[in-house]
Amino acid sequence: MISCLELYRISAQISKALGISDRAFRGLNVILAGDFAQLPPAGRHAASLYSNSIRLWSNATSLVAQQSAIGKALWHQFITVIILQKNMHQQGMTNEDVHFRTVLQNMRCQSCTPEDITLLCSQVITTASHPLSDCFADCRFQDVTTITAFNMHRDAINEVCTKHFAANHHVNLTHFHSIDTWSSSHELDSVRSTQCTQDSTWNPQRSSDNIVTGIQNILWSLPPALSGHCAGILSLCPEMPVMLKNKEATELCATNSTKEYVYGWDSHNNEFGHEILDTLFVRLKSPPLPMQIEGLPPNVIAIPRSKTHVKCVLQNDTVVNIDREQANVLPDFAMTDFGAQGCTRPFNVAHLKHCKGHQSMYTCLSCSSSLFGTLILDGFDAFKLTGSMSGDLCCEFHELEILDDIHHLRFSSELPSTIHGCTRVSLITTCQSVFGAQHVPPNMKSILDWGHSPATSLLPPAEPSLWQLLEKHRRGHVPSTIIFSAQSETAASASDTLLARGVK
Repeated sequence: MISCLELYRISAQISKALGISDRAFRGLNVILAGDFAQLPPAGRHAASLYSNSIRLWSNATSLVAQQSAIGKALWHQFITVIILQKNMHQQGMTNEDVHFRTVLQNMRCQSCTPEDITLLCSQVITTASHPLSDCFADCRFQDVTTITAFNMHRDAINEVCTKHFAANHHVNLTHFHSIDTWSSSHELDSVRSTQCTQDSTWNPQRSSDNIVTGIQNILWSLPPALSGHCAGILSLCPEMPVMLKNKEATELCATNSTKEYVYGWDSHNNEFGHEILDTLFVRLKSPPLPMQIEGLPPNVIAIPRSKTHVKCVLQNDTVVNIDREQANVLPDFAMTDFGAQGCTRPFNVAHLKHCKGHQSMYTCLSCSSSLFGTLILDGFDAFKLTGSMSGDLCCEFHELEILDDIHHLRFSSELPSTIHGCTRVSLITTCQSVFGAQHVPPNMKSILDWGHSPATSLLPPAEPSLWQLLEKHRRGHVPSTIIFSAQSETAASASDTLLARGVK
């Protein structure tokens, strides 16, 4: 899922590339697809599109905060909403699969019933003597990627399963070491930010960028979770499943989190006798289109070693910045819930014990195409699946349902002429003035029914007030900003204020 800040940056880059800065997305038609029931965006300043942290009372005193507010305003200009009703992940027709679909629908809204919890508990494995543990002897469950919540758990599972895979297939692992050098210091936007970054990192005095042997061995021993997901020592063998950690080539279906199998490699030894990977050849797993590169077998692509700026965190929490040359892949015996978003897996093994909430657990389990192919390791916290979801997420679901109903009426030529608007606020306001605040769309899931809620809790978001856009500018130059109008999709220049309509 993208954040408010990322949505602003997408619009800004499109406008910059096409040379038109007075219209959102340069006036292009933009389609966004996703599921708010899955995980919110990760990272600093990564406020989700439905987050209440970006609203009237937001402390938008920095450039990033104001850009996030603009991103929220841009999101509220998406008024054509289509909610897909057919479940394409779980299509089984057995009684268990029908109940499993109901469990996932309730899990989306953090409203699982005791019957739902009982069904999930039937797929839990806690010990090796558990009856369900026999499933791991099934070839269909062997080498299946385990979904877990923490990167450190992913790395531990990958380390164990890599050795297990090599032993089962009677092959030897080849350990490829990265080429590391000290990274030059990077200056940030402000002097204060640069000083804070330099104070928190270790940058030793040196005559060259070469790293001494003792420190190099420490850096190589760090797991990928502590080295920017770039392995210091990459252990591989033929036919081992690996996952791309970088978008190598979209046209070749080589994108981030794509699963492949090791086909071969080119390498050399350095002066210390360490194996250095030059090019890794991988075979794509079930690409949507057959791939053929000249000189390579079908569906085999080359991944060269590339240089990446890596922030390493040592065991004493010291931060070290280095430049690392390594192929951007990791073993694919485990992945995090963020990497599992949008996947469909006939056999799904999930470790839910440390999932942060119902969105994380829903992401892990919604990958399963059936209840039979689902295994849950070490139990889960049922409390995270019951109660009620957050108010901002619930409000977003309600508003999207209303916008979906408006689009359905417009498509069938049944929309009253008095319902109109170019932002979410104006459109929902006119809709509620016609049908009432407690009107419930006919095709909406019953779990989201707000027909019996107080009318005061169903009011659309209020219009925001004027606020000032902060940006870097040359001395003596007055920065130009943008005024968003609630009556049109265009924007006009102003000297010192910005009106973000539809931000809640």
